[in-house]
Amino acid sequence: MKTIILCLIIGLLGCKIESNKQAEPTAELPLPVVDQIPTPTPELTPQIVNSDLIDVISSQSRPDYPIENTIDKNTNLMWTTYELSLDESHYVSYLLPERMHITSLLLFNNYSNTYTYGDLAVYVSTDSTNGVNGSWSKVFETDATSALFLDGDGELPINAEALWVKLNFTYTGTGAYGGSPSFYISEIQFLGY
Repeated sequence: MKTIILCLIIGLLGCKIESNKQAEPTAELPLPVVDQIPTPTPELTPQIVNSDLIDVISSQSRPDYPIENTIDKNTNLMWTTYELSLDESHYVSYLLPERMHITSLLLFNNYSNTYTYGDLAVYVSTDSTNGVNGSWSKVFETDATSALFLDGDGELPINAEALWVKLNFTYTGTGAYGGSPSFYISEIQFLGY
């Protein structure tokens, strides 16, 4: 019993002795700052925008070849204009389901399998309310002699924020189909995220 009490006393004294000792300074390790740790950004993969959610208007459509044919998921149906005069222009404007980043446009012309877009310019807008008004930025341009669409199909690099995408076609003597020249599009697809 004496041994146990003695051990307790020594233990208590030992604790007291330890508590009276001056703590030696130790170097503090810096804590990592959370804001400085880079967070990986996920890779965004462009997807084809669901054409059921897209609206479209045009400056001209033949009733038997309406502009809605360009977003009907059927490349056998097309949009076309009436016969064109030299330097005549027409536009097609597409309203996307929401403002998004468009990486490219895919154009298809299964009807004539030739380039039928004339001098083509592509514009985007984030503030238009009807596909005509608002501010527009040109994001792509090619002339009718371009070899971009030798078979009528092709991909246009866009890489821009858009709510509306407008294609403007101008007939300068080439780049339209037939003896009575007209613009044609079978289908258009938008890639973006």
